[in-house]
Amino acid sequence: MAGRGRRVRQNEGGSAREPPLSRARVESVPGPLWTLNSRVGDVLLDGARPPDNVMLLSECLERVRHRGTDIDGNVRMDVVIQEPEFYIPDEHTRRRILSLPECQTYALVYRAVPLLRRKGITGLLQWGGADENADAKRAVRDALADDGLWNTVCSLLDIAFNAAKDAGARGKVVMSESEAAKVIPGAFESVFEARWSYVESGHVDMPLGLKIFDGTVDGVVVPPVWSFAEVN
Repeated sequence: MAGRGRRVRQNEGGSAREPPLSRARVESVPGPLWTLNSRVGDVLLDGARPPDNVMLLSECLERVRHRGTDIDGNVRMDVVIQEPEFYIPDEHTRRRILSLPECQTYALVYRAVPLLRRKGITGLLQWGGADENADAKRAVRDALADDGLWNTVCSLLDIAFNAAKDAGARGKVVMSESEAAKVIPGAFESVFEARWSYVESGHVDMPLGLKIFDGTVDGVVVPPVWSFAEVN
């Protein structure tokens, strides 16, 4: 009927325009595969690119509904994140701003990663296991002075390092198995002593009119297909 609108059922957990299959594909995309050469910055961002547009402090203040005029908001958050106590004196406001998802990313990219690099930890290989490179890790932790941020850094890098190490060990096992020579008795002889055989039609006294000639042609023995020198 004209004028009668058709109701569109909204998919559970998604919009009416988004088919379930497309959502499933997005949700099932596997994470990145880490190696010991993976950079710490890539690991901490889970393979995503660093943020292109860094927010201003004023935008963060608006997000947490701060209405005061005691803070200069015309400062980029990649600068603020280096000394948050200086730019956001109030502890309550500072804690709310630093808990924003964007600011947590800024803390990893612009604070944790540079500190790790200064201590020579640029990739998972330099990070090592839980008991490795302890002095450098302790120095980074002290410089961060943020247990929550440090726990996040440790967790992400430890998990990635263990995954990369396990993957490398599995790869070595597979390679060693594939490289192991398997001697098959008679394989060389089967090539060198190969005999030329063929099937010929037109023989009415044979089943289906076919006759098998194995190694001889008209009673003459056919010589080996390859010489010993060619095979060797």
